[in-house]
Amino acid sequence: MPDVFPREAPEPGAVLGYDGADFRVPAVDPAGHLQADVLSSGLPAGAATQATLASILTELQTRNLNRLVSLWHYEGSASGGAGDVSVYSPALGGNYILVVLNAYCFISAGSAWALQMGVNDGAAEGEAVRRVGVALQQELQLPNPVVLFDGDSFWWRAQAVGAGTVLFGRGVGYYARVGV
Repeated sequence: MPDVFPREAPEPGAVLGYDGADFRVPAVDPAGHLQADVLSSGLPAGAATQATLASILTELQTRNLNRLVSLWHYEGSASGGAGDVSVYSPALGGNYILVVLNAYCFISAGSAWALQMGVNDGAAEGEAVRRVGVALQQELQLPNPVVLFDGDSFWWRAQAVGAGTVLFGRGVGYYARVGV
């Protein structure tokens, strides 16, 4: 036990714990560190355990979870320098789901009035993000992941593209078979 000089040390005191019936002195190790025994784990109802996480991983591997990286490049002008340029991913095949985690596009040369990205469900286009008044090298990024199902496709669009415009885009995500 270290030497304690009364003039340098605070007044002695005790820390007690209450177990609902009695007051108890907390346990410390030889170095004076507080010791606590954990007797049970209070996982909330429905919480994932190691076994459930392992079964989810096995299921994803069985369903062929794959990484998707899509790159595209457009160089030129549309309709003499005043039209729109649209780039569509292939339509997603049946029994698959695709989660696009990150996507972007930018203009490296020329001009465009606006950049857009979104999802086409085969009947209508849903815009996910748009930037108007786009400057060179100004990137448009997908703000949130987007989920595509059977027949959906992801699209990028540059509106009012000028002559000599160069556009780039990229999409990254994961897809998996979800049906038989």
